[in-house]
Order: sequence, then structure tokens, then C-alpha cells
Amino acid sequence: VRDMEVVENRLARLEEAKKKRKLSTEEEKEIELLHLIEKGFEDNSFASQIDFAEEDLKLLGSLALFTAKPIIVAINLDENQFSSGEYPERDLLLSRIDESGFAHIELSGKIEAELVELSDEDREMFMEELGISESGIERLSRVVYRHMGLISFLTVGEDEVRAWTIKKNTPAKAAAGKIHTDLERSFIRAEVIPYEEFMTVRSMQEAKSRGMVKVVGKEEIVKDGDIFHVLANA
Repeated sequence: VRDMEVVENRLARLEEAKKKRKLSTEEEKEIELLHLIEKGFEDNSFASQIDFAEEDLKLLGSLALFTAKPIIVAINLDENQFSSGEYPERDLLLSRIDESGFAHIELSGKIEAELVELSDEDREMFMEELGISESGIERLSRVVYRHMGLISFLTVGEDEVRAWTIKKNTPAKAAAGKIHTDLERSFIRAEVIPYEEFMTVRSMQEAKSRGMVKVVGKEEIVKDGDIFHVLANA
């Protein structure tokens, strides 16, 4: 309801402005997009279900529409349902969620509450009894990342390993800018090795000697879990 009011009010202001002056190209485009969203509301659809271009989303960003945000459905189950993976109308529910373009996660709030209260050792034993390797919070983090089109890459310093969050399909030069804007401006190339490959040798020197580290240019797409070292002009 709140989003509907926001869209209607914005359309009314733009239509009123149109009577007094010539609208800009951006304003005309915004009217077109707002009518699309309005039609979606009439069809009981969310704004997030419309396939907007990146520039369209920027144009609509100031409206802060709740229904334009990525939606994840959390399905709270009791312990038996969670353990068995079965509950009434499961297939129908998941099918409807997928058709809507939403992500989902099945979890048990009761189990999650119990895990928080346990020591590390007891938590590990309890999870083993349940046949799970990750908590709901850990799984939710992955679902959020995936649904929002995010990935992480790693940088390794002498005394620090750090993860950086970027959009999927980000090129190396732009990823360097996430670390520091100076690195993007002075980017020459980057050294990259997937985390899984690095862990087979656990030494960057050894990885380089085996030819496992790839030197890439500014357009190379950074992948989830890449260990990333930027070479830049001083």
C-alpha cells in the first residue's frame, strides 16, 4: 500500500509539472516506468518482478520502493519438518516462489535459537545429529549474496586476510577500486588464484612456482572466492 501511494503521488507531481513546462527526458522515462509499476500492482505483482535495466533502477532509486527490493522468503519449519524436509503443500509453495522470481530458504527458528545458546563443541555435535553442516544464518548469507548478485573476493596481506563484496561480473579494474580508489586509477594488472586452488598448496610463492597464479588485465571478470592482488603504478 505504501509503495502504491508513493507511485501515485510521484505520477501526480510529474503530470502536474508537465502542464507547466516541458519535462526532461529522464522525467518522461520515469513516468513510463511508474506506469509499468502501477500496472504491476494492479496485477498483484511486485516492482522487483519487472525486468528493469540498470539505468532504470537508478532513475527509480530515490523512491525507495519496498517492492523493488530483492525478496527472499524464509520458510519457518518445526523440528520434524526441517529434519524430514517435508511439510504440507511444499512443492506448490516452492513452485509459486520460483515463479515469482523470489529466493527462499527453509529453516527452523527453534533450532537456530538452540544453536545460538550452545558452546562450539555442543553446537557441532547437535548439527551432526541433525545432519546439517551449516546453520540457517550461514545458509541465509549465501542465499542473500546469490539473490542480490553479489560475490566476494579476497586480499591477503602480511597480517590480514580480507573479503570484499562486489557485484557479480565486476571487471578487475573496478574490483581494485573497491579496495581503494587509487588502485583503480593506477591499475596495471592483477594476480589471481581461486581460493580452492590456493588451499591445495597454502603458499602464494608455491602457487606461483607451479604456474597456478594467473595475471589478468583490467577487463577480466573477478570470480567468487578469487584471491586478488593488484599491481598498480606508484
